Amino acid sequence: SEMFGNNPRYRLHACLWNHFLKPEDQLAAVSQCLGGKKFWNMEFIGWTPQNSAFNDIVCSTNIVISMSGGEGFDIPVFSACALGKHVLALNAHVHKDYLTEENAVLVSPSGLMDVYDGVFFYPGQSYNQGQFYDFAESDFKEGMNLVLKRYESNPVNQPGFKLQEKTYSQTLDTILEELK
Repeated sequence: SEMFGNNPRYRLHACLWNHFLKPEDQLAAVSQCLGGKKFWNMEFIGWTPQNSAFNDIVCSTNIVISMSGGEGFDIPVFSACALGKHVLALNAHVHKDYLTEENAVLVSPSGLMDVYDGVFFYPGQSYNQGQFYDFAESDFKEGMNLVLKRYESNPVNQPGFKLQEKTYSQTLDTILEELK
C-alpha cells in the first residue's frame, strides 16, 4: 500500500477468498493488512464461481503477484504467465517447477516460518503442521520495481507463452515418475 496506494498510475485487484472464513473475518484481515486505511485504487474481489469469470480478471491485468509461502500448483499464476502476463512470485515450492528468471521476477525466500495461525493451523494436530516460506519486505519491493520495469519495457511477457507447451499429459507423466 505504501508503494502504490492512491497512486493513479496503478490499480490493484486482489483475488482473495477463503470459503472457510466468514466474510466479515476476511474483511477484518484485509483491513489489518492495510493498517485500517482505505485506498481508492485497491479492489478486493471475492469468490468467482466460474473459471471464465476468473479468466476475465486475469486477462484484464498486467502483472500477477503470488508471494504465497506454501502454494500448491498455483494455477492462476501458471495461467497468467502462459497468457503473457508479467509475474512476481516467491522462488519456492511449486513455482520452481515452471517459473524461471526468464518468464518471471522471482523473490528468494528469506527463511521459513511456522504455519500456526490460530484458525486452521494449531500446534500438536495430526495434520496442518509445518512451515511456510517467508520473504523480506525489502526483497518484495525490489521485485516489484523490477517487474514494473519489465512491464514498462515490454507489456507482453513473451517468455511466458512457452508455458502453453506444458500439457496435462506432461503433468501426469511427472506425477507417475515421482511415484516410482
